[in-house]
Amino acid sequence: MSFFALLDLLQNGPPTPWRAGALPRKEFCERVTKLHNAQRLKHGSYLLRLNDELTNIAQQWAETLIQRKELSHHNNKFRGMRIGQNIAMKWAPNRAIYDPEELCDQWYREWKDFDFGVEPTELKAGHFTQMVWKNSTEIGVGCAQAKDGRSIVVVNYYPPGNVIGEFNANVNRAM
Repeated sequence: MSFFALLDLLQNGPPTPWRAGALPRKEFCERVTKLHNAQRLKHGSYLLRLNDELTNIAQQWAETLIQRKELSHHNNKFRGMRIGQNIAMKWAPNRAIYDPEELCDQWYREWKDFDFGVEPTELKAGHFTQMVWKNSTEIGVGCAQAKDGRSIVVVNYYPPGNVIGEFNANVNRAM
């Protein structure tokens, strides 16, 4: 933990996992899943099921990132396999948190940066490709907010997407 993260923890206490008055966490997770599935249907991908264990892993990582004041992916495993992961952060002085539509739209808009039918040599649209990755079937959603207005959302996917050599089979154009 960095000096500043420790100082913040001592001055403000642990992060607020969810702000009162916001969309209830369960409803937030269900809405994110529903919005993912609406986009996935356009691309011929399997529907995602919300998984409690993946959600707990995502929630713990969102809270850890808030405490550390950083953004980084975690190397968690689920059923012996790595987890696919999208992370988003926003900061608002009024402590506004992500709403599910804003979050999913932010990631889905990356489709403009993806060259369909070509295996990427660099990943400019990784949030989008993970979001619609055909063979991912389960999702977990976690979110946390700091007192300084930072809001972080972590979404885990299983099986993971963004696998080199498998983009053509898993990321289709919208129908």
